[in-house]
Amino acid sequence: EATPIGVASIGQVHSALTRRGQKVVLKIQKPGIRNKIDSDLRLLDQLAKLACDNSAEIRRYRPVELIREFRRSLLRELDFTIEARNADRIRKNMRSLKWLTVPRVYWELSSSTVQVQQHIEGIPAKALEKLDAAGLDRAQIARRGALAAWKMALEDGFFHADPHPGNFIILPGNRIAMLDFGMVGKLSHSRREQILQMTRAVVIREAEQCAAVLASWSDGQPVNFEQLVSDVEDVISQYHGVSISELDITALLNDITAMVRNHNLVLPSDIALFIKAIITLEGFGRLLNPDFDLMTEAEPLLKRMIRTRYSPARLAKSLSLRALDVVDKVYAPPPVPGQQSPQEQGLDPRQLERMVTRLERGQYRQVQALLVASSFIGGSVMLAGKVGPSPWGISLFGLIVFLGSAGWASWLMWVSRRFLREWE
Repeated sequence: EATPIGVASIGQVHSALTRRGQKVVLKIQKPGIRNKIDSDLRLLDQLAKLACDNSAEIRRYRPVELIREFRRSLLRELDFTIEARNADRIRKNMRSLKWLTVPRVYWELSSSTVQVQQHIEGIPAKALEKLDAAGLDRAQIARRGALAAWKMALEDGFFHADPHPGNFIILPGNRIAMLDFGMVGKLSHSRREQILQMTRAVVIREAEQCAAVLASWSDGQPVNFEQLVSDVEDVISQYHGVSISELDITALLNDITAMVRNHNLVLPSDIALFIKAIITLEGFGRLLNPDFDLMTEAEPLLKRMIRTRYSPARLAKSLSLRALDVVDKVYAPPPVPGQQSPQEQGLDPRQLERMVTRLERGQYRQVQALLVASSFIGGSVMLAGKVGPSPWGISLFGLIVFLGSAGWASWLMWVSRRFLREWE
């Protein structure tokens, strides 16, 4: 069709028919848009450099790096094949959510400047009167949108970075179709761990833990850690006694951004994009439902991920990996002439070797503790079930196993005390 159904800064969207008569959506890039963007970005780059040369305050925000990151993001948006791959990846990640749809891309008809995708009939998310007339539940739609967003960001680490109402179509049954994957964000595993660590630290009021994450964003610059901890304590004291669902996420993100600015830290670009997406999503949710609370929808997922992060199995795995890292340092080849030796770096190989020995013994004690617990439970079960032979009505084998595990546990506690004293 000649009349576009949607117009954006870099392209426009038309309804179309394939040769087989199938209705599709055709996204076409505007002619000459790349040259215009290059010209505008060069001007922005020059202005950023000029501002940095004349203002130390502006220099703290690193505008040149921001413009370069913006350039990379915008140029990726100009390649429609990248957007199509993003859509395919998110569709695969979100296939467990039966109420969420991502339009299929017709690769055989698409290119870097033209994209052909599945046509989806529905109601635009911002058309509130039409949603109400269709009998759709706006509150449930908002909850589902939040659930999808949190899953993308925190579970998959690959999320829609521009979740405004124009990028959603609502289908019958309160189902959601998500559109336009030109702008996506990525959160590495370590970055998601930091988000979980900070969330937990705010809830349990552990200021040093939260400050440690923020200090890691210093980009090598010196940080007044004591002052940072004090500022974090001032912020999280506002959330004393609140659960995850009661956190005011927008206010908290603004507080964190202010601390980053005040302590000359550098807000990582992936975190900045995550914050932008969360604030946009909260606005979308409140458009649909004025009582919408983003953190209420996040609470079950965050609790599950925090439990997993601090589970015994996960902690044991982390301990093993750290032990292996220490072993690698002990048995690393000698330094190249001209480089600092381990001793010069404050790392004594003999001390590390003793540490490895202690870690190995500690893990051995963990295995023994599991065996003791298993024996104790087994003996208790045999005693309760009066497993024969049972003179005097007491399981003989059960009594032997029970008393043996008790003695073993006593010995293990005595040895563990010595082990702990060695670490002091």
